[in-house]
Amino acid sequence: MRCLRKNILIKEEKLFYIKKMVIDMNNNIDAIIVEGRHDEDVFLSLGFQKKIIKCSSKDLETIKDELKNLKRRNEKIKVAIFTDFDEKGKELNKKIKEYLQKNGIIIENFYRSKMKEIAIDIREIEDLNRMISKDNFIVIL
Repeated sequence: MRCLRKNILIKEEKLFYIKKMVIDMNNNIDAIIVEGRHDEDVFLSLGFQKKIIKCSSKDLETIKDELKNLKRRNEKIKVAIFTDFDEKGKELNKKIKEYLQKNGIIIENFYRSKMKEIAIDIREIEDLNRMISKDNFIVIL
């Protein structure tokens, strides 16, 4: 029983730090890019309030155009990419990152790295749903 309790605390701690990171993202970036609808649902559940772009059904040009529409006068667009952490997701992340950077969009790699550090046991973003449930809801003020 003691071991089970320890795992629950670890899960709650991870969720706390992820939600704290999402609050920081709401204040510091313009959008995130995820692979699909389930990934989008995860970030909505975590309280992300900015633009979420699903890349699974879009080409790079369309993604770039959606981001350029967010541009404010004389400001660079800042984006975090949350593709899965498997090999396919890493390749997709690299491809999107290189293309967008060539087109003047700032990629904030910190958030992807931090997510991987906090949720070290996940391979797909949608796996974060295991951490998000009503009995684990934490409000950060």
